[in-house]
Amino acid sequence: MKMKKLTALALAGVLCLGMSTTAFASASPLPEDAVTATQDEKDVNVYQSPIDTETGTFAGWNSKKPEKVDESVRYTLEDRLDEIKKDLRDEDSLTGEELKALKEEQTTLNELLSSDKKFAVVTLADITTDAVVDEENPINIKFSLNGDTAWEGIQKGEVVRILHQVNGQMIVLEGTVQWNEKDGFFVEQEFDSLSPIAILRFTDAAANGDDQNGNNTPNPTPNPGDDTTVTPGTNGNITADQLADLIVKKLQNADASKVVRVVSSSKASPKTGE
Repeated sequence: MKMKKLTALALAGVLCLGMSTTAFASASPLPEDAVTATQDEKDVNVYQSPIDTETGTFAGWNSKKPEKVDESVRYTLEDRLDEIKKDLRDEDSLTGEELKALKEEQTTLNELLSSDKKFAVVTLADITTDAVVDEENPINIKFSLNGDTAWEGIQKGEVVRILHQVNGQMIVLEGTVQWNEKDGFFVEQEFDSLSPIAILRFTDAAANGDDQNGNNTPNPTPNPGDDTTVTPGTNGNITADQLADLIVKKLQNADASKVVRVVSSSKASPKTGE
């Protein structure tokens, strides 16, 4: 009896310890209702598993801010472009649809990698389902794009990139943001296989207020009086006031110190009468 009491006490202690210990795991996936799916127009259950963004293929992919995304994202896009080039060398083995899809993806990747666009990973999850998913049984997945600061400023018609891992390669698809009163903002994509899926949002550097040096310094807004040119009169001459204003503006643009033109309120000169 004494041994049974000791065993029960030990088990209770382990249970309490387990309940009070913080569990460390990968970043949480999307909210349960953020991803829904249909197959043959019927609802199917989908499940999400978190993806480790600390090591491996997706290291650094947990960023929500374009300027913080790890270079591994760019490497992934470059690897996919190299794979497409290899596939296109053997065009005769491709169907018309396959060839068209590869060339469209190649164009997209070339544009993204040669531009100064920044990209943020705003959706990343390993999605599975109980349904059979293959070429004969594709599944349509809807991703909700609401309630996340990473989607701030999103607009209907905006283009996002949907990356789908197939045989170790991230296939780059294009999705268009849609909106309705019931669902808010969302994007849909059809898949014939399931595996890690990422949605990347690309933004222009100019849209983020970046200058060419990447100092995040917006260009100053010119004031109405900043023009450093004057318009001569009909006789081709400018007035003394115009000349004075022009000199002051030139000095203000050349020197950071404040230059102010002071207009004299004295009477006319006794010698010239002016």
